[in-house]
Amino acid sequence: MQDSKLLVSGSISGTTNAITPQSNILGNGVTVNSDYSIDMLGTRDIGEGQAVYLKSVIAVVPTGGTSITVNAVVADDAGLTTNVTTIGTLGAIAVANMAAGQVIEALLPPQIGSLGRRYLGVQYVISGNITVAAQMITEFTLDLDDPKKFYPSKITVV
Repeated sequence: MQDSKLLVSGSISGTTNAITPQSNILGNGVTVNSDYSIDMLGTRDIGEGQAVYLKSVIAVVPTGGTSITVNAVVADDAGLTTNVTTIGTLGAIAVANMAAGQVIEALLPPQIGSLGRRYLGVQYVISGNITVAAQMITEFTLDLDDPKKFYPSKITVV
């Protein structure tokens, strides 16, 4: 189940629940903000008390460029431009190693001793010149899931 309130890159159709990825992740050495930010209705410390994960899915692999670094950020404004602070990262993802459908997840460290910020979002830092946009779906979640791992039914506990 996807919670559209925690999805910051991409959108969910209200009638079909289809997810459309963010499609403007391109440029030459630029930073692209996520489509949306989460308004936490006041300054908050992220991850204090409960683990928070950043999850990104590569829907379309870009053309050109060297890498995209996916950073979780907090800021004082919804546009993620004022007092931006990086609070976690998925790291630099090499374009040559990207694959459609690839899922990257990371635990965000608690911001102990931080005064916090009001808005939570993502910034994509592009290295090199991406000429055909990467398309990504990125969200914050409290649980990790592994769609490639399945367990047999009828398990008996002894």
